[in-house]
Amino acid sequence: MTSATSFPTAASPLPHPEVGFDAVPHEVAEIAAEASKFYKALGDCTRLEILYLIATSTHSKVSANLLANTLNISAPTVTHHMKKLLAANLVTRKQCGKWAYFSIHSENAHLVSQIFETSDAATTVE
Repeated sequence: MTSATSFPTAASPLPHPEVGFDAVPHEVAEIAAEASKFYKALGDCTRLEILYLIATSTHSKVSANLLANTLNISAPTVTHHMKKLLAANLVTRKQCGKWAYFSIHSENAHLVSQIFETSDAATTVE
């Protein structure tokens, strides 16, 4: 059986010679680093669950203790996940005495709401 499309093999040369690239501009590298933090933060189920709980809370702030109890995870695990969400500017932290409270970062509130609007639409049965 012959194929209409032929692909280069290791033995055959590529159709075009390798073209060199200039260095990635510093500004682009910074944007890429920020985007990487953002998407890595969203790439974990527990962090998405934390974001959902904070975003859908009837209170403006949610304590780390409440998150740990609700998700049945340890306080250090919540702290680990919150560091990633804070670094990605998805949440903000306010310390009140010995308690830490979190809310959705106003800069990315629209993105967080879009994530969960999409998931709500996907789970709605018509």
